[in-house]
Amino acid sequence: RLVPKGLAAFGTWENIDAYADPQLIEDPTLKARVATEQGLLPFDWVDDVRLRFLRPAREDHSSLLVEPVSVWDILEDLSTNHELDLLPGNLDLPDDGITEVGVHEVPVRIAFRNPESAAGRYNIVVNVLSKQSQDAEQQREEMKKAMEQGKSYRLVQRGGVVEDDIGDAEDDDELDEGT
Repeated sequence: RLVPKGLAAFGTWENIDAYADPQLIEDPTLKARVATEQGLLPFDWVDDVRLRFLRPAREDHSSLLVEPVSVWDILEDLSTNHELDLLPGNLDLPDDGITEVGVHEVPVRIAFRNPESAAGRYNIVVNVLSKQSQDAEQQREEMKKAMEQGKSYRLVQRGGVVEDDIGDAEDDDELDEGT
């Protein structure tokens, strides 16, 4: 009803070009140009990527993992949580992966057609925690909360207060004699 009255237009590309407010349109090339002028390159955010893995550690050596964090684990996390799809050759990681608990810097190489448009070399931070240390930390937190709440126990006395009554004492003596 609005189109025939001239109050609206169909959402075609021609109408968008003709009637859209230029201030409301996001131009990705303009954004990239502004970021470059500010000294930021399109993939500089890769340096800010932080990954976290929780793995069981060996019982005899708490800083060694039972199963290492592999290149495939890192690639899956990057793809799923950061929308960054890379190949194994893009990461500088030992063949056996990350085998120790701790914070690791993993160099990343991304090839670009135009090398001036991006740095191409980045570092991501991979934090590997042992499941045992995580469980211990969780127990400490629970104990801390319990202490802060000041759990108190109230003993409830059953049957109320017992009075020293001569009648009660005689009843007790009769019960003892009857048995």
